[in-house]
Amino acid sequence: MPRKSITSTLDVIGWFCSKASQNRRKLSPCQLQNMLFLAQMHHLSKHGRVLMPTMFVCYNQGFYEPTTNIIINCGLPLLDNPVFEQETSMILESVWQKYSSLTEKELLTFITSLGCWTQFYHHSEETIVNPIDMIASFISSISGNKMSSASKTKIRLSQNGPVQVSPWHPRKINNSSANYKKEG
Repeated sequence: MPRKSITSTLDVIGWFCSKASQNRRKLSPCQLQNMLFLAQMHHLSKHGRVLMPTMFVCYNQGFYEPTTNIIINCGLPLLDNPVFEQETSMILESVWQKYSSLTEKELLTFITSLGCWTQFYHHSEETIVNPIDMIASFISSISGNKMSSASKTKIRLSQNGPVQVSPWHPRKINNSSANYKKEG
């Protein structure tokens, strides 16, 4: 029976490991962590809610989730191939299709080019970041939206997912179209 919610990052790690095994591939710990990050961000950008409860650490190799980082580096236990609802499976499959063919170096180059990485990475430091704090710059980066400082728009999360918010500009009314009488 498909699971509706993902309660642990290990479920997603298990999905990616199973997918790699089916394709006779092996993902490095760094690739696995960055794929986990990308899955979270793509899900958040599409559905306006997180895929799994987690925080990420921004560091020189992209992003990692602290608990799964320890588990991955100590050797992954035998993980089940979880079955998720179609919505979740589609996001994971999409992330797999887009990024799994990238080498570790190519994936790192992509991750470190994202606005959310450049925003939160501080030389030689590791910074804990909530995915929700990164979503606007992530969406901007993957859409190739290079906004000038004069016309910046903001991305906010609404009940229906991310929405682009632009500054309010009042409508101008010219004198000839105004319906009022000038009293003398």
